[in-house]
Amino acid sequence: MKLTLRQTEIIKIILDSTINVPCNMQFISTKLNISHRTVSRELSAIEDWFKENNLLLVKKAGVGIYWDQNHITKEEVINLLQNALASKEYSKEERKRYIIKEIINSKQPIKSSYFIMKLGISSKTFKMDMDEVTKWLHYYGVSVINKSAIGIAVVENEINIRKAIIGLIHEIYGDELLINFLNGDFILSSIKGNTSNVSNIKMLEFINLKTLNIVKEIMTPIKNNIHCNDGSYMNILMYLVVLSYRMQNNCFIAIQNNEYVNNDITKYITLAKKIIIYLEEQFKCNMIENEIIYLANYLATLDLNFEHEFNIKISQNVKELISIVQNKIGIKFEADICLLNDLIKHLKFTIPILEKKISIQNFQIDFLKENYIEIFEATKEGLNIILKRYNIDEVPEEEIAFITMHFANSAERMFDNCKIRIVIICPSGIGTARMLKTSLMKAFSFFEIVNTLSIVDINTNQLKQDNIQLIVSTMKLDLDFPNIKVNPILSAQDKVDLKFIVKDLVTFTNEDLIAKNQIKEPTASYNTSYLNIREITQYGLEIINIIDSVFLYKSNVMSSKYEMIQKVATLVGKTPKDIIEISEKLVARERITSTYISQFNVYLFHCKTSGIDNLKFGFVKLIRPFSNSSGDVVKGAIALLVPQSTNTMYTNISSAISENLAENAIMEKIMQAKNKFEISNIIENILLKMFINYINETGE
Repeated sequence: MKLTLRQTEIIKIILDSTINVPCNMQFISTKLNISHRTVSRELSAIEDWFKENNLLLVKKAGVGIYWDQNHITKEEVINLLQNALASKEYSKEERKRYIIKEIINSKQPIKSSYFIMKLGISSKTFKMDMDEVTKWLHYYGVSVINKSAIGIAVVENEINIRKAIIGLIHEIYGDELLINFLNGDFILSSIKGNTSNVSNIKMLEFINLKTLNIVKEIMTPIKNNIHCNDGSYMNILMYLVVLSYRMQNNCFIAIQNNEYVNNDITKYITLAKKIIIYLEEQFKCNMIENEIIYLANYLATLDLNFEHEFNIKISQNVKELISIVQNKIGIKFEADICLLNDLIKHLKFTIPILEKKISIQNFQIDFLKENYIEIFEATKEGLNIILKRYNIDEVPEEEIAFITMHFANSAERMFDNCKIRIVIICPSGIGTARMLKTSLMKAFSFFEIVNTLSIVDINTNQLKQDNIQLIVSTMKLDLDFPNIKVNPILSAQDKVDLKFIVKDLVTFTNEDLIAKNQIKEPTASYNTSYLNIREITQYGLEIINIIDSVFLYKSNVMSSKYEMIQKVATLVGKTPKDIIEISEKLVARERITSTYISQFNVYLFHCKTSGIDNLKFGFVKLIRPFSNSSGDVVKGAIALLVPQSTNTMYTNISSAISENLAENAIMEKIMQAKNKFEISNIIENILLKMFINYINETGE
């Protein structure tokens, strides 16, 4: 039995204990800086090691653990420890792959003690590993016999064993395997990335350079006789490599009652014979006829032109799949001919792969579940119905994700090429409206923002006449008109809610899938004059004023938004009258609807007020966050105040700041700022870009 380094360290501590001075789990835990749970888990393997070496380990409740020295010296035990130390502590995944390889290759049952010793694990750990191995092999239809008196072995089923081997190779090397196959340097690059596996686990026993070159040599002339894409070609190469490996170990397929024989594979029988004869000559062995029949079927299922009826069946089933997902989601996917063709091509190739249980990989599962969960679940339901007709009872999430990607792309195409006319409602008409507009434009290309209105300007009859389809507001509206409340910076849930409501507003047709020509806005012509220069100068001075007056106030005592409002007012107001005016305006704004931004746990205090003469910007940063009345954590407040006598210049500058606050990176930089100069630099960069654009527009 092999031991890990940690287990040997625990044993050394136990060896220093005696009946008079035993050690306990607390002592071991403290000594090695590990948890009680870890010590308890390791002791299971340590007890097995003591028993295996006829050593007496004494455990007494309330007393502790010690070694009864008996007839052997401590030095002799230390020597045993050195021999027992495993050369490498394998991960759970490495152990699983090693066990699979060993029991697949062995013609005799293997005792569990062999794996325990070879991998340096406890019997308890091996049992858990074996449960995982059994489950994994069962997926490929390989049954495991596990009897303590006999050992561990797989039930002979050569077809399924080959599926499992191919699955294991795909699992280890993934997409890199296929790329290296195409490039012709598979073995070298694989060894570089898997040196530990090659030297200790020897995963490359399944494939070697000589076999690979032989297989590629025979496939070069034959490839022209079947119509397959790169993926199909890779699968044929992989199967032939595994076939060659198993053939050299005298492992052959047994077919009963001509179950794989039919008239449609005649062409492929001829090709299969050529391949088998060539392999027999190369490896100096004889194969049975069953291998030819099964190989012919394998070639047929990966031939894209095989079985006309199969193609018709797939086409019909894809249409049904689209109908199922469409009914679940509410988007008319049937209008997208591109989606239909893409799914037919994909499933035409994938169904034979799934039938053979060849492993596939997709690293976008989590992303798709997070961003397209509704489509993912609808696709899963549809595929489970459709693929049962091909005797595929279990659809892997990887395949569900691939199909989800096709539907998601189709939905995005539709949304990108339709237009939803909307208006934005914001109580104050500035600040949050600008942030919301920027946020909407970034997230959804299909929104045409017609106008920004105040609450008093809402006229539903006029909106209908203007073909407005939706009101997007930062506060809840009680209107007999489609509307939705969102945050100024759209949250993930806001985006989901918007997509959901859009589906009810739009009827997609084939025309929606035809890209609309972008209408270029006429370029205004400006003549540089004295007035332009004067205006540019005023812009520059106002930008300098706001940068110079930026504030950062840190507090560890504030516990309400009203305290923060009062502090903002005192920081920017010059007189008691100004402070009262600013406070009242900010409180009135909060009473209309909260300006709390949940993504950043801050308030965005903004309003027009006569309490200031110039634009003001700053941040109240809480050292000790508090919870507001809704239970939300508050980390501070951003303030953006505009003079009551707002002109175009003030509006443009405040809009530039508001729009940039919709950028996650900008907000994070402001919240992490250590002093007001860092915030000034952020605002300076924002306004400098705006100022340069303004100069260019005016002809300077």
